[in-house]
Amino acid sequence: MSSNRQPERIRPTRDETKAKLLDAAAVLFAEHGIGTTSIEDICAHAGFSRGAFYSSFSTKDDIVFELLDIHFEANQAEGQRLYDSSSDAVSFIEAMNSDERRRTMPVDDVGMLYMELNLYAVRNSENRPRLVERQRRDFEMMRGFVTQIVEAEGLEVPGEIEDVVHLLLALDTGLLLHALIDPETQDPQRWARIVTTLHTLWTSPSS
Repeated sequence: MSSNRQPERIRPTRDETKAKLLDAAAVLFAEHGIGTTSIEDICAHAGFSRGAFYSSFSTKDDIVFELLDIHFEANQAEGQRLYDSSSDAVSFIEAMNSDERRRTMPVDDVGMLYMELNLYAVRNSENRPRLVERQRRDFEMMRGFVTQIVEAEGLEVPGEIEDVVHLLLALDTGLLLHALIDPETQDPQRWARIVTTLHTLWTSPSS
């Protein structure tokens, strides 16, 4: 006996819709910039209507900061995982810059996306308080890792620990910017080598 019953349509859940919109936004932001990417562009790339966007986000700014938060939370969790599985500070530094590190962003050029997200937030003055709060979270995350290394190795901080944290964050941003400007000179291992050198100088006995 034949049946004319049509297969039940499976609609994506709200979380699945939101995830696809975030993925689409990340790809478009990295490729074309945030300013020239519209909500309609994001919806079309994700295969949804404009209404689907507003079921998850109020504005394009919201999706920008959601991506920044995803980047922050993933980095924090992955950094802690690698620290916990490393035998010492040097192996932790190497792991942070190796293929062992898990990347969660749906784009290959995470550096370009990260820079785009921050520059967009800086240019919009109403977003500055949210960006300041997020930057301070980045600072506290890095301070946490430095503090764990200091305590585990019984080190004395050369100066203020805040200065060490600022140095590491500035190094990360500076190398990222240089790689975006001149990718032919990019060396994926440079960050690890520099930080390892700094750690060696820090822990070497004074002559």
